[in-house]
Formats: sequence, structure tokens, C-alpha cells
Amino acid sequence: GKTAGEIIRMIHYCHQWPGARIVCTSPTNPLLNANVLPVIWEFFDRLGLVKGRDFAYLKEEKVLEFFGCQVIFRTTEDPDSVKGITAAAFMMDEAAMSPLEAFMNLQGTLRQPGFPHQGWMASTPKGRRHWLCKLFYPEKALYMPGEVRLRPDLPGANFLAMPARTRDNPFGGEALYQAMIATYGENSP
Repeated sequence: GKTAGEIIRMIHYCHQWPGARIVCTSPTNPLLNANVLPVIWEFFDRLGLVKGRDFAYLKEEKVLEFFGCQVIFRTTEDPDSVKGITAAAFMMDEAAMSPLEAFMNLQGTLRQPGFPHQGWMASTPKGRRHWLCKLFYPEKALYMPGEVRLRPDLPGANFLAMPARTRDNPFGGEALYQAMIATYGENSP
């Protein structure tokens, strides 16, 4: 569900902003190939987009072209791999598995003129000590699933966080939640 949400946002952004360049990251190439690209191809199929007519995927360069936009795929194994790219937006899949330096470098790519600069991130939580939680949730912040949090305490930043519970995922979340309870117990940490 999280990756699908990011992909839907990316497709919508490209439809609204032809000519945009987007950097799409995953922690590793195997995760990119197993989790991100299949979701893109699934949505393109649902939309009736045909390879060669509506989009091109340059596998060697790891670049997808559609709606007049370029999506540049990179992993965050080497956080410097995104330096030097000029982009309108970025997407980080499973951001908690990436280093903070990758996020900081991706922020630095947001300089393509004439576009609203945005970054979309989705992740499975890694705990309150992880950089992702510290960035999006102030110290000692309590939050509930479905609550939207802004970070007005960070000048110049417009962050929006939307936590969600596993069981609320419409794509089998309740079944997964019940399986986790059976495996780990009702009140496990």
C-alpha cells in the first residue's frame, strides 16, 4: 500500500507537470526491482499505457520517460549517487532503510525551475531513535494513526507526516495484523 501510494502520487505529479524530473530511490537494486518497478508497471497497465508508445524505460540508464517527464532511479546504498541531479521532486521508498545523508542529498536535488518542489517518502517504522522519526516527529510527540502532523518548528520546511496502522491497509492489512498477533502475541513491542 505505501509504495502504491507513492507511485500514484508520482504519476499524478507527472500528469500535472510535464517536463518534470523526478528521482525515485530504493535502498537497494533488488528492492527497486522487486518492489517499485512492478508497481509502476501494474499502474501503467491499469491506465492502458503501452511501452514504446506512451512510455520508455531505459534499463541501462535506469530512466523512465512518460508524460514528458523523466524518472531517474537510484539506490541509496551510495547516498552521493543523487548528487548533481536537478529535479522537481523525489520519492524514497522504504526510507527508513536509507541513511539520513541520502535524504539530505535528495533535498539538494530540488532545484528544477518552474516546478513545485516535493519529496514523497514511505516506510515501515524503525523506532523513535531513527532519523526518520526524529525528523518528522518532535521529541516526545505522541501521534495516532491517521493523524496529520506538520512541523512548524522547522523554519522553511513544510513537512507532512501521515502515520497509518498495518491493519488499516486496504490491501490485506487486517489479515497481516492478525497473522502478526498469532506470531508475536497481542501486546508484543
